[in-house]
Amino acid sequence: MIAALLVLLALPVQEPAGHDGAPGPRTPLAGMAAFRSTSKLDFGTAANRLTAVYVFPDRARWCFESYADDATGRQLVYRFGAQVHQLASGAASQAVTGPSRGVVLLQMELRRAAMLWPDGFDWSAENAGTRSAPVFEDSCCKRTRAGSLLASQLGEAGPGRIEAHALDGELVEWIEVRERQTTDGRRWPRVMQVGSLEGGFLETVESVETGVHFLDLAFVPSDQRSVARASEEGPDILASDLVPIAYRARDLPESVSWEDALGMARAWIAETAEELREQKIEVDPVPTFELSPTGRPVRSWVRLRQPRPPLPAGFVLMDERPGLLCSLADIRGVSSALLQRLARSAPTGTQAGIPYVRWHEDPEPRIEVVLPLDVPR
Repeated sequence: MIAALLVLLALPVQEPAGHDGAPGPRTPLAGMAAFRSTSKLDFGTAANRLTAVYVFPDRARWCFESYADDATGRQLVYRFGAQVHQLASGAASQAVTGPSRGVVLLQMELRRAAMLWPDGFDWSAENAGTRSAPVFEDSCCKRTRAGSLLASQLGEAGPGRIEAHALDGELVEWIEVRERQTTDGRRWPRVMQVGSLEGGFLETVESVETGVHFLDLAFVPSDQRSVARASEEGPDILASDLVPIAYRARDLPESVSWEDALGMARAWIAETAEELREQKIEVDPVPTFELSPTGRPVRSWVRLRQPRPPLPAGFVLMDERPGLLCSLADIRGVSSALLQRLARSAPTGTQAGIPYVRWHEDPEPRIEVVLPLDVPR
């Protein structure tokens, strides 16, 4: 189904001039710095969840997941300026090149046009009820054209249909807006039919958020991100995307031992699982501990398997973020020195968040130390 959206051809490509292929400086569009939408994609025989993030200009990320939350894997498509990558769970990222890169850029810009009509594009009248706009690989400087958009069936609320065309005029994809909704005083699509020559799907936009903040790291696959001071001695530090989590925290006794902290965490996980059983909400069985600057456990987090609203009482949502992580064989390796090394490894332009530990016990013991990366205050 996702293959219908991305036709990947491994052909060489030259980056356009301007910003060396990276996006231009961040610039608000229609009073917004960014938006994130979450949608259900109904293919008839299966359904996906699409989370689309756009930061202006020319930063975008799509994440496809099973709508049933059946852990069948995630597929991501990243745009950072003129650069496009794809990443599937458990595999290395791949650069999208050649004509396929142009297809992805047009698909991403088509969605942006449908979501934000009429903002963000230089629309001009073609004939009665029709508007067209050029699409550029670099919408900041508009140096290299990628294709065009054609909007038709214009009404008071916007076009009923927008098409994306390649430079040779070939139709790449289209979106028909069937219903709209109002969120934060702005009209957004609610139901869309998305189609191409390979097939299509019915999309229902379930949420749109505009008060979101994302680092530039979020638009580059984690295995393409550099880690500062990676040459320092110690366990390997890896860049990663931290998925959203929903958790409820409990303070631990001061100076608690790791052995006692683990016992308390197991008990709280079992207690919470029983509490939520009737609501059919599953609890993550992996003990998770918030750390002090010295590497001691200060709080135990009971996490949900799926952080989907509405959340049970007392649970809070931690949004997706880039992060750094390392794996240890023994909890005694968690120390202030390790946390300081993680903090020193944070890329420029990021701020270290609150570190935590995931204590995996199955199939074999493994300590995962995680440092979230936040937007600098």
